[in-house]
Amino acid sequence: MQVSHSWITYEERARREEQQKRDMWERAGESPRDCLVQQLGPLRQVYADLTEFAPIWEAFDKIEGVAS
Repeated sequence: MQVSHSWITYEERARREEQQKRDMWERAGESPRDCLVQQLGPLRQVYADLTEFAPIWEAFDKIEGVAS
């Protein structure tokens, strides 16, 4: 009986999972940017008034502007 093992790093695994997500979004006709805007929208409604999130919302506005 022959046994073989394959070891992958966490970084490689994360890259594979991210690529799978991108491929899934593209097959569904939705870009990763559109998905990000859709997921962050509700969070912004809840956390918009917290100043520690201000840089995130500024970046979100830039992304959302491009997506619109």
